[in-house]
Amino acid sequence: MEINLKNNYMNKVNILGLNFKVGDELQNIINLKFNKLFSHNSHILSASVELEKIDSHKHENEFLCKGHLELKGKNIIISSRHENVFKSVELLINKLDRGLRRRSRMKKVKRKMGLENAGK
Repeated sequence: MEINLKNNYMNKVNILGLNFKVGDELQNIINLKFNKLFSHNSHILSASVELEKIDSHKHENEFLCKGHLELKGKNIIISSRHENVFKSVELLINKLDRGLRRRSRMKKVKRKMGLENAGK
């Protein structure tokens, strides 16, 4: 499978695996997914993903995926859990994307509120 990336952001993503080894396929998928986030928002300084395999009697073979986006201003930190590590990464990316959109929307609202208050 050959992948052609228009913008190469792979050096900005730090991937850490706890209690299991992160394979090349999983690293490529994470990098591709984060490439989408980087293309949506140019204010992302760096990103890190922490994948942890949870072995307890209640949560057998469950994966916890934590994402950290370093931005100008407040950082975004989100986590997701699922039995499948690939699904956990997919859920994390969706949550991070929603967080970035919400942040952008809130900036617009605050900017509008500032303009309305300045006119009074």
